[in-house]
Amino acid sequence: MAYSSVAGIVSLAVRIILSYVMVSLFDNMVIAYAEAFSWVVLLLLYILRLLMIRKSGKLKIEQPAEIFIFDSYNDKC
Repeated sequence: MAYSSVAGIVSLAVRIILSYVMVSLFDNMVIAYAEAFSWVVLLLLYILRLLMIRKSGKLKIEQPAEIFIFDSYNDKC
């Protein structure tokens, strides 16, 4: 939970900083570009966290979950 909060705050800070820094380049579209870039930063933070958890050995995916496909024609209740 704490990592999520920090990642969200970092994403917000990136959005605000980029809005001010890129205003001379993109004029009225600066908010849209800053928003998109902040989402990319947030995605990278979550991917980094996932890789860190996998490397530490806390997350082990040995076998995928079973997927049940129900065929309504062959399903006898």
